[in-house]
Amino acid sequence: MSKLFDCVTSKVFHLKGVSAETVIAAEQKLGVCFSDEFRNYLMEYGVVSFGSHEFMGLGGDMYLDVVGETLNERANNNIFPKNCYLIENLGIDGILILQNEEGEIYELNNAGIKKIFDSFKSYINSLI
Repeated sequence: MSKLFDCVTSKVFHLKGVSAETVIAAEQKLGVCFSDEFRNYLMEYGVVSFGSHEFMGLGGDMYLDVVGETLNERANNNIFPKNCYLIENLGIDGILILQNEEGEIYELNNAGIKKIFDSFKSYINSLI
């Protein structure tokens, strides 16, 4: 297991990772390249949850499918950037957490979008 979730003190639930081919197919459907960090996350874990956090991924429930949920948000939110994909829907006040192809993490809400972290790992570290 990688060290992506080593800092998490609560129980981390995850599925089996998906194949590189599955990741490539997801990228093609979205028209983006996942960051290396997110690509590795998908191939190692598939999807992850801990505490009150549920991260988008592949191979799990539809409401956590990064492809379907990103496409849905793009269709319903005209400020959703085309070079980003959804990594977490906080379910509070329409707040979404996105990642771009370079791996930067953004918060999208009704007021707009702002960069909040440089990486998925730094975002995860902030949650504990």
